[in-house]
Amino acid sequence: YHQLVVQNSKLCVDVNNNGTANNTVIDQWSCKSSGQANQEFQFNPVSGGYGELQNQNSGKDIVVQSASTTKGAAIIQYTQNGTTNGLWLPIQQPDGTWRFQNENSGLCLNQTGAVTTEGVQFDQRPCKSGTGSNQDFATQ
Repeated sequence: YHQLVVQNSKLCVDVNNNGTANNTVIDQWSCKSSGQANQEFQFNPVSGGYGELQNQNSGKDIVVQSASTTKGAAIIQYTQNGTTNGLWLPIQQPDGTWRFQNENSGLCLNQTGAVTTEGVQFDQRPCKSGTGSNQDFATQ
């Protein structure tokens, strides 16, 4: 399991309030130096390079809410069910960070608004070019 650090905010992908229920918000929060299970994720390969991003604490996956293909759709956690809205293609960037493209929508995991505020929920947006953005994630 690894923390995923948003490159523009330096905050970590986080399951809000250590939630374990379906539909819990995936947001950004200050990274815990020792790691914390609600900020720890593993990539479970499925097929064609796509896989699930599973949270250590809840065992649930990062998914696009309601299998939406619309830009700006919210990111939540949900029980693994094999649907494409919970499958992500990790794309390594030249600086060693990762971008995650959703199989269902073709859009990328995005830190909403490119802000540095804790508690901001992730969404999906068209994939950007270049590195160091709110769509690039370092692992630690």
